Amino acid sequence: MRKSVDKGIAPEKVAEVIWRVVHLPKPNMRYLAGDFLQGLAPIAKRVLGNRLFEWAMKRYYGLS
Repeated sequence: MRKSVDKGIAPEKVAEVIWRVVHLPKPNMRYLAGDFLQGLAPIAKRVLGNRLFEWAMKRYYGLS
């Protein structure tokens, strides 16, 4: 898990999203900046619910 956090999202990638949003005529309230799995996580959490999502994250990171 630590490797994943240390690796993180490149600041340039976040800056690109911010740049696009700032120049939109009607921006949304929230935007995701990250790779495919990071973008999938909020959707998975809504679909699976908190308990199952946390279990899946623990399994993915080898914590259980």
